[in-house]
Amino acid sequence: MIVNEYVVMNFFLEQMSQDKIAFLADSPEKKEKIREKITYLTKCNNLHDQILAAKSLWKMLFESAMSFIDENKRGYDDLFSYFDAFVNFEELIFASDSFYRDHTLHSLWVYFLGEYLFRAQEFQPLWTNFNYPFRVLLKAQKILEHLDCPEVFDTYSKTLDAIIPFINFEDSIRCIAPLTHHLNSLVKLLLIFLFF
Repeated sequence: MIVNEYVVMNFFLEQMSQDKIAFLADSPEKKEKIREKITYLTKCNNLHDQILAAKSLWKMLFESAMSFIDENKRGYDDLFSYFDAFVNFEELIFASDSFYRDHTLHSLWVYFLGEYLFRAQEFQPLWTNFNYPFRVLLKAQKILEHLDCPEVFDTYSKTLDAIIPFINFEDSIRCIAPLTHHLNSLVKLLLIFLFF
């Protein structure tokens, strides 16, 4: 099978419909809006329309993933304004340089491909030791729950209690990292544009 954008987007839609994307599992309205954008993106042939759809989808995914970690949305408007400027500036460069690679769509493809590689059955052997230290911590926490010796294990138990919630954010982190991995490119592009 050839893996392309359509394969990974459709795979993501399947995972989302089965509530396997943690930060979307309890959000039917968000899932429906994201499904609509992905479906539109798969049918869209015009690059400009693809970029507009990707920009909207990027924001929806980012907001859903980040809000799952922390409900405080302070700074989102600034980030989204920065992202809009990034996309608009990038479209100007893309139109003037045939060798320029679009980063807006690219960030989405990286995210969807990453989810495909992480979740598809044929790639599961790659992930047998993924997050092994966290799995060990989870086992240790379960063992400590059954021991009644707080004077010995209290500090260790409190440390585990602080770390364990972050394991629940794995899906969100795998979303946010690829979506934002090129945002610093705008600054580089602006510097090149201004000084050369």
